[in-house]
Amino acid sequence: MTKMMALTVYDEEVGKLKTVMITAKTYNVLIETARQVNEKDPAPKEYVCADCGFETYESNGPCDHCGSVRVVLQSVAEELFGPDWRKAFDPD
Repeated sequence: MTKMMALTVYDEEVGKLKTVMITAKTYNVLIETARQVNEKDPAPKEYVCADCGFETYESNGPCDHCGSVRVVLQSVAEELFGPDWRKAFDPD
């Protein structure tokens, strides 16, 4: 059986949130590419996507990487996933 993950995204066409199901393999690819983008721009960022780990300077709107609306302060990510929160997005 294929493991599935739920991702909440903003559908711009209808202007509403929706939940989509993606495979765990696709989720791991999202996380890995977000990590690669984060490493290319090492400047500290204040916000992080709680679904894929993509770090950003802004919280207004969905994640630029995966479309999730769960963009939170890094301090919230630390509360949710612990002080070493980046490891929560390690696909290995």
